[in-house]
Amino acid sequence: MQEIRKRIFILLLAASLVFPMLSKPALAEEQVIINEMPDPDLADVQAAKEAVENADYPAANQEEHGTEAAAKSYVEERVKQAVNNDAIDLSIHVDAYTAPKAGDADFPDGTDGQVAFTVTLTKGAQVQSAARQTLGIKATPYSGVSNREILNRAMSRLAGEHPTMDVPLGTTLTELNVMVKSYFNDLLRDIDLDYLSISLKPADIEGQLTVEVYIEKGNYTWDETVVNLPINEEHLTRTWLRSRPR
Repeated sequence: MQEIRKRIFILLLAASLVFPMLSKPALAEEQVIINEMPDPDLADVQAAKEAVENADYPAANQEEHGTEAAAKSYVEERVKQAVNNDAIDLSIHVDAYTAPKAGDADFPDGTDGQVAFTVTLTKGAQVQSAARQTLGIKATPYSGVSNREILNRAMSRLAGEHPTMDVPLGTTLTELNVMVKSYFNDLLRDIDLDYLSISLKPADIEGQLTVEVYIEKGNYTWDETVVNLPINEEHLTRTWLRSRPR
């Protein structure tokens, strides 16, 4: 009996020595905890990226920012204001540039331009690129009188009321043509037209002449407009009256 107790004691002693050795690696593994601190630069770069993407980029004007270099300089200024953090490095790449076209007499409003750009933000080891942004460039409008306005002024006079033209006795058709052209040339003399054509077409209506007028100014035209010019037909010769088309 004493021998049996001795053997049990030896087995228990052996077990106490073996099992702790087997459990040590697992226990050690469970106790390993790695605490990694986040990079503080990451939050700064992300905040700057959101600022760039959410910023308002008002249109530049052609007079001050009408070239690609000037437009990029304006973009850099607006981006720096949006980020508002000198610790962040900014790299601005112009992806596309469309030059504005100033207004002229034919197109007084001109054609607006634009610049598309991408911003890369860097602080420490953190580098991020913002989504592409677009900024408009407002064209410089034409400051003079447009060709459309000049043509409208001429059209207004032609569409207005015309005085009765007295035709002297014995006036021929050729002479009447000269009189009519002289009248319209005087009517539009102070209007700077590029081209004026006047064709006399004797009308079927007594007491008036039909005159076809064609005018041009720049890219604008008023094509074959009919103007009825009142005349004092009593002064015309019977010969010219008979030659008038019916």
